[in-house]
Amino acid sequence: MSVITLDNVSKSYRTYARPWDRLKEAITQRPRHQEHHALKPLSLEVGEGRVVGLVGANGAGKSTLLKLIAGTLQPTTGTVTVKGQVAALLELGAGFHPEMSGRENVYLGAAVAGLSREHIESRYEDIVSFTGLADAMERPVKTYSSGMSARLAFAVAMAVEPEILILDETLSVGDGAFARRSFERIIDFKNAGKTLLFCSHSMYQVEAICDRVLWIDQGQVMLDDEPPVVISAYSEFLSKQAKPPSPENQTADWKQEQKLARLLNVQVAADGGPALKRVTAKSGETDLTIRVRFQSSQ
Repeated sequence: MSVITLDNVSKSYRTYARPWDRLKEAITQRPRHQEHHALKPLSLEVGEGRVVGLVGANGAGKSTLLKLIAGTLQPTTGTVTVKGQVAALLELGAGFHPEMSGRENVYLGAAVAGLSREHIESRYEDIVSFTGLADAMERPVKTYSSGMSARLAFAVAMAVEPEILILDETLSVGDGAFARRSFERIIDFKNAGKTLLFCSHSMYQVEAICDRVLWIDQGQVMLDDEPPVVISAYSEFLSKQAKPPSPENQTADWKQEQKLARLLNVQVAADGGPALKRVTAKSGETDLTIRVRFQSSQ
């Protein structure tokens, strides 16, 4: 059963070369704008329990697509149908009142999501424990770092117990301990058979979590397939986009450094086992051994 359906959905914005062109257009009724197509017409279905990843460059249209599904943006064309309760972490600190304390924002976020005060009170200690912010819950959120805000937002979203979770680069902020706790919580969410849309620049996270990946570029889906297929194609695209520095920009020191050593082989082993062709992420801790073989010119 599909819980998310997009039918010919697109999103466009009007852009003006100069601020007063907007006024001229209103007075003369002659167009003085250009159309920026943040997302070109797209039809898409996501089944219940699927974990879909989005990859692509900044400005490709990933966040626009997630906002359309979350309902924080309205499409220019087409219709978006979502079945089930949605929790979305789209922008850091979005939905928080900066002057209110962390504790007050927990209750505010829960109320916006339709939860009763009694329900959130029963989960409050778990939320604080997960964030590790017990000493900061009475401080205004405006005094929080980006990592602290991310912890609080993620904990509140998970407390809502949504059927559909939308994450936009949530795990890219915060310290390593928070990232691991969040990763494990997402794995639990996935194992519970719930639906997840996950946007990240970390190919490791995408391949570990997702069972389907969309590569978006310039507002359109370039590829929609299983994670290894999409990640391989996207990585190859990035490699072709990366141009080596031009000779005139290379200093003599830089050229000399290139001759110091040559990488011959890299092997990765997990928990003392043999070298792996592919490392698969799993919940918990894994001891990795990395062996690097190189040839020195000195």
